[in-house]
Amino acid sequence: MTATIKIQGVSKTFATRSTIREVLRPVSLEIEDGEFVAFVGPSGCGKSTLLNMVAGLIPTSSGEILHCDKPVKGANTNVGYMTQADSLLPWRTADDNIQLPLKLRGAPAEERRKRGEELLNAVGLAGFGSSFPNELSGGMRKRVALAQVLAYDPKTILMDEPFGALDAQLKLVMQSELAKLHDRSKKTIIFVTHDLGEAIALADRIVIFGARPGRVKAIEHIDIPRPRDVFKLRFDPRYQVIYEKLWERLAPEIVEERS
Repeated sequence: MTATIKIQGVSKTFATRSTIREVLRPVSLEIEDGEFVAFVGPSGCGKSTLLNMVAGLIPTSSGEILHCDKPVKGANTNVGYMTQADSLLPWRTADDNIQLPLKLRGAPAEERRKRGEELLNAVGLAGFGSSFPNELSGGMRKRVALAQVLAYDPKTILMDEPFGALDAQLKLVMQSELAKLHDRSKKTIIFVTHDLGEAIALADRIVIFGARPGRVKAIEHIDIPRPRDVFKLRFDPRYQVIYEKLWERLAPEIVEERS
């Protein structure tokens, strides 16, 4: 398979007036076309920093990132980025928010209308296009935010703790929707999470980061066939074996980060 993202010896340090803080030690990683990769690790280990470098929002301190064989220099407009806090504009309806990325790219009105309707249906919000964000539940807002990211059909989707603020039940629903979307679209996805169970349920591979300064401690392929039923997966013996194996790797890093 072809690597959509190539991370080659990438590190990051931040300088202040009094010190230089090493956030991420050199990381080399390739993410294949259509692969779902989860970054897991304790707070401050550099996983979100690395995601932001793939998005081109911050520069690398060393090394290089290639997306579709092109160096990432500045904002990477060929990726969709979904953060923990949605970026919905409160004065726009759900449909208008979904269409906004297309409008900014100069897409014709009819194309925007059709795409908006298609995505509302895809994320299970048919009939809610005229609703404003404050009229939607937390889960519904997340669906709108996901549809907004998908609006211009990016090849790659970056997700930074997108479901972290949801309650346990809503989180499972959104995980299920994302798993179905990935099965249909085969998009390349990088998903940052603190939740090891969430990573196992969704990912093809999990990258475990050590405590700061971050470094890759382990990479695990998740050999559980797709499609996966995220509501029942936690009762699968294969899931339990993988969870215990990865928790043994992750737990010492969490203890180190808190000490």
